[in-house]
Amino acid sequence: MEKNDRTELKPRRKRKTRVESNAVKRIVSLEWCPVAMCLIRQDGILISANHQVCELLGYSKNGLAGLGIRSLCIDPSDWDIVEADLYQSGGYGRYEVKMRNKDGSEIVSLCTVAIERGIDELAECYACVIHDITGDKRVLERLRGVEKFFYLLAENLADGLWTIEWDADMNIHMTYLSPAIKNVIGYEPEEAKRVELFDLMTKESLQRGLKILNEQFELEREGSANPSRSWAIDVELYHKNGTMVWAEVRTTFIRNEDGRAIGLAGVTRDITERKMAEAVRRMLSSRLMEVQEEERKNIARELHDQIGQMLTGLKLSLELLPGLPPQDTEARLEEAQSLIRELMDRTRRLSLELRPSTLDDLGLLPSFLDYFARYTHQTRIQVKFKQRGLRKRFPREIETAVYRIVQEGLTNIARHASVSEAAVRITADRSQMKVEIKDNGVGFRPKVKTLSSASMGLAGMRERASLLGGRFAIDSAPGKGTRLVVELPLEAGTNKK
Repeated sequence: MEKNDRTELKPRRKRKTRVESNAVKRIVSLEWCPVAMCLIRQDGILISANHQVCELLGYSKNGLAGLGIRSLCIDPSDWDIVEADLYQSGGYGRYEVKMRNKDGSEIVSLCTVAIERGIDELAECYACVIHDITGDKRVLERLRGVEKFFYLLAENLADGLWTIEWDADMNIHMTYLSPAIKNVIGYEPEEAKRVELFDLMTKESLQRGLKILNEQFELEREGSANPSRSWAIDVELYHKNGTMVWAEVRTTFIRNEDGRAIGLAGVTRDITERKMAEAVRRMLSSRLMEVQEEERKNIARELHDQIGQMLTGLKLSLELLPGLPPQDTEARLEEAQSLIRELMDRTRRLSLELRPSTLDDLGLLPSFLDYFARYTHQTRIQVKFKQRGLRKRFPREIETAVYRIVQEGLTNIARHASVSEAAVRITADRSQMKVEIKDNGVGFRPKVKTLSSASMGLAGMRERASLLGGRFAIDSAPGKGTRLVVELPLEAGTNKK
């Protein structure tokens, strides 16, 4: 065989591919890179990686040699997605990839990947910079959890939550309103943002609110106040439907990382019912004092005009006895005894009107039977009474409230209903006592009546029921009569005074 032929049979030295040759040139620069960086062939095999990659993934350089990038991914298809996107996005992109450390632990990485091209613009390999964001992701997930919690809290609270922020020029912006704000003022959140404050608050409330806010700003400027302080104010607001509502607004400052106030956060709660209840209580308190004074006058008049006169007559009769002849003494004594009996009767009636002793000694049923008899005698109105469960005793406050409610209800019937008959039905079981007072009289409009000065009896009944955790309802209309229903809760098996 000729030499040239023998030369051709010698084993040739393996030539490096262009990719590997170019990669070798980059190894030095990789080693000096301060972040984890590696080069990956198009088939996914790692060509080279610096020591930061080795520390991140827990491998030695020899251990990483020849490994495929897909084997380092928890889900190998993640790298397929990276490759597909790279060619669509122009050869560069950032991707979140979950990778597996050699010890089996999970690493959430942010991979910045670029296609490395040769002189002929053909793709050679992928350059990949890897950032470990595992800790950041955990913090982010916790923040998202907290954010979700507060979002759900704000979205589901019955009170309206809101935030206001301002810039360096003190331009104010409403940044958030929770859906519950509609429960307070009737506006949807986005709708409410467009309403000016002076169109939402009464002039007095706005002035009072600005005064308090200026005081808080003054404390901010002094720098001596508690940075976590909050303040509350009751304001009158215009509802979307044109009515007025009362709201309690509790506010605090929103602060940046330096502790400087950059806005306000607050909670707005509808307290209209509470304000109305307070007004009713004030009216009741005032009315109670008037009633007490009126009762004192009645008692004083009864004592002076009736009992006082009879006592004077009795005194004169007794003083005349020593000077009378024997035949006239007996008649004078009979007259004195008659006066004493009438005095006893009037004293007993006066005592019953103030508080019947049977209520304390015997309970509701005997007290009502006695009261209905006296009521019919005085008013000529028959009372149809039905009861169930009243033979036992109840707590003192329950017995007093029920007696006074029935007494007030029948008094109103006598004064206003123009009827000859009324019905009272009282039932009691282990959980509640229900009182129903009904007449077929002239009736009235409850909404009009309860707002008038003549409604204090109704307000008193409502208040007695409310104080015991009960319910009070009125059903009436002009010419249709009136029906009052009171339901009071009872403790199971209560039978003590």
